[in-house]
Amino acid sequence: MPWRRIASGSCLLAAWLCAFQFIASDFATLATGQRYVASRQRSRVPVRAQRYVEDWLLPNLLRKHGTEIEEIRKRCRDLPPFFDDVKLLRFALDNEGNPGLAARNVRQVNSWRNGKGAAIVAAAAKAVAEAQKGGGWDNAPVLAAAPYSDRISQHLTPSTQLIMSTSRGDLVTCIQSAGLTSSSHAIMKSVSEEQMAEFYTYMW
Repeated sequence: MPWRRIASGSCLLAAWLCAFQFIASDFATLATGQRYVASRQRSRVPVRAQRYVEDWLLPNLLRKHGTEIEEIRKRCRDLPPFFDDVKLLRFALDNEGNPGLAARNVRQVNSWRNGKGAAIVAAAAKAVAEAQKGGGWDNAPVLAAAPYSDRISQHLTPSTQLIMSTSRGDLVTCIQSAGLTSSSHAIMKSVSEEQMAEFYTYMW
């Protein structure tokens, strides 16, 4: 799909945010049970804030949505081993109260991983293994293995994007037009929207 012609900085920002804003569940957040609670809320209603944090503790979430997780698993046979209860919890939360829709989403994701997205999944697995050599983490091989990284990564610097977390603990990438003024047309000519989507799908 060709890029839309942009007339102003504000339109450029809106276009980039619409095209490239991807939200990924932060499982580290789920695992530790940490959820953002505004200081104003804490000062006014500390008991309520404490309950809010407790509601998002992983053991409590698994108990609360245990029936939904079991139903999702029943509807999705022959899932890979890594689709454990914690992973299925994500789908239960995204489709709360509707295990049928959650199961359909699981099947769609699994189908993508084994079909159109197989190359991305394989590249990511190999890059993560490389990044963890020596017991630490080296992000260079992960970024280098991303689809079209040679065309995209050079434009994504701290001055062009900001990664933030939402009140639910999800991650949001905001790309600001001010930092892209000089390179926006170059990157728009070098990759399509679909290719950029593949890049961010891999990264998340």
